[in-house]
Order: sequence, then C-alpha cells, then structure tokens
Amino acid sequence: MKSSPIFKIAVLCISIVLIGLLFIQLRAKSTVASFLDRKIPAHINLEYDDLAINILAGEIQFSNINLNIRDRDTTLNHTSIRVNELTFEGLSHWQFFFKNTIKASLVSVTKPQLEYYPSKSFRKETDKPQGLVKLLKNIEIEKIAITNGSFKMWQQKNDSILVSARDINFVLNSGKTNPEIIQQKIPLTYDGYNFSAAEIFVDLGSYESVKADKLSISETNAELTNMVLKSKYSKANLSNIIPKERDHIELKIPKSNLKKIDFGFEENRFFFSSQFGLIENLDLIAYRDKLVEDDFTFKKMYSSMLRELPLNLTIDSLALVNSKIKYAENHKRETKAGSLFFDDVNLKLKNISNTYPKGGQTIATAEGKLMGSALITLNYSFDVSDSQDGFTLAGTVHQLEGEKINSFLKPILNAQIKGEINELYFTTTGNRNAIKGDMKMKYANLKFELLKKDRLKINKLLSAIGNLFINDGSDTDTQGYRYGTIDVERDNTKSFFNYIWIGTQDGIISTLTGDGEKK
Repeated sequence: MKSSPIFKIAVLCISIVLIGLLFIQLRAKSTVASFLDRKIPAHINLEYDDLAINILAGEIQFSNINLNIRDRDTTLNHTSIRVNELTFEGLSHWQFFFKNTIKASLVSVTKPQLEYYPSKSFRKETDKPQGLVKLLKNIEIEKIAITNGSFKMWQQKNDSILVSARDINFVLNSGKTNPEIIQQKIPLTYDGYNFSAAEIFVDLGSYESVKADKLSISETNAELTNMVLKSKYSKANLSNIIPKERDHIELKIPKSNLKKIDFGFEENRFFFSSQFGLIENLDLIAYRDKLVEDDFTFKKMYSSMLRELPLNLTIDSLALVNSKIKYAENHKRETKAGSLFFDDVNLKLKNISNTYPKGGQTIATAEGKLMGSALITLNYSFDVSDSQDGFTLAGTVHQLEGEKINSFLKPILNAQIKGEINELYFTTTGNRNAIKGDMKMKYANLKFELLKKDRLKINKLLSAIGNLFINDGSDTDTQGYRYGTIDVERDNTKSFFNYIWIGTQDGIISTLTGDGEKK
C-alpha cells in the first residue's frame, strides 16, 4: 500500500524538526559559550569546567564555576565567586521566543563561595546608581535554591574578616523581574523565601565583635541562636588602648526571635516592622574603668536615638525574659571594682517605633532583683516625636538590705550603709535637661558610715557628723513613710542610666535629711 501524501509530509516535517533539534543540540554548547563571551563585560572573568545542555528538557548545567569581578579603573579583583554547580531546569522555549520572557522552573546554585574585598572596589563621586543590571526581557523563576554556601567580606585596612557566614541556604519562590522592576531598590518580586546561615561573624569595629551559631529568616519570622557580643580585649588591655572611657562588654543571648516581620522601601526610605519579639536568658556583664579619661561627648536620649534612625522602625512589642545584668566600675587601682548585679530581669517594651502619630507612647516596664534579693520595678515612657525628649519615669524598691550594696558603694563613694530600705517609691517627669519628681520611703535604722582611705576602718567622726542630718526612720507619717523630692539637672555627657542614678540619689538624700513631710 502506498503512503498517502499527508503521511509523507508529516514524516518529512518530523524528520526536519528532529534534525533541527539535533543540530541545535550539537550547536547549543558553543552557542551559549559564545553568547557569554560576547555579553559578559570585560571587567568580569568567567571560567567553568563543563557545560551540559538538554534542549528538549530545557536544562543547562555549569560545573566548577570561577567568577572574578575587577574594578573597572584599577583592574583589582574585588569579588570572587566559586560555584560547584549551577543548574537551570524547565526553561520554556515558547516563553523565550514568543513572550519575550526567560522562564524556568528551577535555578539551583550548589556550594557557592563568595568573597568580597571592599578596599579593592572604587566608586567615583560622579557615579550615579544605575540599578542592578539592564534587562531586555522579563524573567520568571518558580524556585531559586542556594545550597551550602559561604560568604566572607574582608576589612578595608587589613586582611582580617569583616563579615562571614557558612552553611548558607536560601530558597525564593516565584521570583519575577523585568526591565522596570530591576531598577528599583528591591529588584524583584516574590511570594516567599527562607534563609539560614551558620557560624555568623561580624566585626563591629576597633573594640567589639559579634558571633552567632545560627540565623534563620523566613518571610514572617527571624530567629538568632547563641549570639555573643564581646570586647576583643581583656579589661586591662582595653584600658591601655582606648583614648576615652568605654565599657568592656560580654553579652550572651541564647535565643531571640522576631515574629510577623516585614521590610522594604517606602518612597526610597527603608522600613522594618515586627509584631512581636522575644529575647530569652540574656546575660550581660559590663565593666567600666573610670581611671581612663572621661568621654565628654554629648549623649543622646533614647527617644532622640529612635527618632533619628535612618530607617522607619516599627516593633509593636518586645519582651526580655529571665535575664541577668552585672555592672562594675573601677575607681581606684588598689581596690576591687564596685559592682551591682540584677537577676530575674524581665522587660516589656511597646511601640518601639519612630512611625506612630504624635502623642503616642513608647512604654517600657521592667522588674528584677537587685543583688539577688531586693525587688525593683521601673516604668518608663516617652513620645518619640517630642523634640524636647520629655519622659515619665516611676520605680519601686522593696526590701533592700544596705549591706547588699556595700560592695558597690565602698570603692566608689568610700562609704557603706547599714539598715534596710523596706519600701521606696518615686515618680518623675523630665526631659533632656532636667528631671523633677517625688519620693517616699519606709526604712529602719538606716545609717551611713564614711570609711578611711584604706576602706578597712570607719571614720567615726565624719560618720557621726553625717548621721546627725539623717533621720533614722522614726519620724514618719501614720503609715510609716517619709517623703522627699527630686530636682536635678542632667549632665548631657553622661548616660541615661547616670541620669536615673543622680535623680534617685537626690530623692533619697531629700527623704533622709528633709522634714519628711508630703508636699
């Protein structure tokens, strides 16, 4: 039986298509290689060991890629990228030829190693941002996956690491960009992502660095595990190299997370928001050597710091739970540093933000145990939009034994205290310049003893004279309270905690030495 003309035409067409596909398959490798040679700029050097292409399946695979990027003017290599395998899967011929779109089901990057040297990259002052790259086609990738990557950024002035991380894994779903989107601050749109990295290190400057075991970020949550921020030097060595006083710090946070996060750009200004954050078991040890020259630079209030951030920040609430804080000061070489510590510290913050309307309040409530026994509470609030940095502050202290804080008072004030403060309450209002308020105390047999220079013996004469002006707690109202006032000016070269300290100190002196009556 003779074949019909239609059958012959069909066989001929199929044969032509198959021969064409075979020709394209054979030519594909050289065509792609030639395209890359022509399109990659001269300051970028790309090398790879192998290139495999499957035209029918829409797959392209590069093996053992080495990519080096040079500065255009100096020809110094500032970026080096090594990739074990780069794979494109599910490339659509129809979308490419008829829809002006590069579309793939998967782009997979296996074991990329990125190193960046900022000191070898120079940008002219006349250079203007040109966006990430100029595109002629739309790009749509259903899934981008980076597996087991690493990153290092090197210091400007030496060969030490500025930022590093390993075991980087990243997945982006439904990534899209086009000639317009790629010119924006965030050059693509997406439906969701997941990012994780291990052994994160960041050099914070001349004196501190931070490490973390793991960082995990999704489109809604972020979690950091075993973060440690600490001074690079011992206490003694830090004191020898710093020109002005600076805290020696060791901060440990086993676990912290932020829920319901969002970020992006609004009118070219970056924003970050979170509905809730939690910091667990924080452990902070801070030490200040007061023998080093004082730092007389202006210290901003917290409201001012928040107001002047270079981004829009909105964190609805943040909680610090089950934490410890220790602070020590060294005033004399021949004595041990005076120290205070707080246990069972819990802190709740609301409206940590520079975006809420005028009149809103950032609120902090804290509680903890001073020296392991005395319960302390603080309530602090301010309006971030207030240019005068106005605030309210209230606090309480219960069952403070004088002997508990003598380890702090002896080396700093050359004094010690006996007796007990059963209850202490204060309420204040203030701003960046001054603070005023009221205090009431209930205490018994409270006495101050001034020490001799060796801090081993009591200066009985000066102590007796001083206690003549101090009420022992017997002259009180019907409820057992004595009252005082707080009225101090701020030294703006000192911290906010110093501001609280001198205000509390003023109130205690007023309560102990005044008439004790409620005004």
